[in-house]
Amino acid sequence: MSGPDGDRALRKPLGVTAIGAAVLALGLSGLIGYVPVTTFVDVGLDRLETSAAGLFAGYAAAAALLLFGALLTTARVVAGVHLLVLGAVLAAAAVGLEPAMVLHGEYRFYFQEIAELDGMDALSRAAGLVLGPLTLVLALLPSTFRWVRQRQAG
Repeated sequence: MSGPDGDRALRKPLGVTAIGAAVLALGLSGLIGYVPVTTFVDVGLDRLETSAAGLFAGYAAAAALLLFGALLTTARVVAGVHLLVLGAVLAAAAVGLEPAMVLHGEYRFYFQEIAELDGMDALSRAAGLVLGPLTLVLALLPSTFRWVRQRQAG
């Protein structure tokens, strides 16, 4: 069915959601990447427990996935959107699992510290809880995939 702008199939998809997801992913990449860097510098890799080292490796992996996903998405490569999805899930999961893996289940204290937004550590973790799901939603929207695939088809 055609509307006032002509046939919908002939219109080029807008990249608002794809570019929005990429911009959020770039910011989240920097903020989430801050957590393992400061932890490794302050504490040292040799003094971390195995579960803590694994958790902070998850933070680093999320940052790398988000960075490369954002770059590939802006270049209209479909794999970039998939990297955004994986990175966003991993970022939110790392923040959510940190109290269980490092703080022995002290969720209340952990989320109170994040809610106060006092310091870069709390801001980075709050970004993971807010921007992670937001990036995920934008990356999974059909318009994101339409925009990325449009280059390959045309």
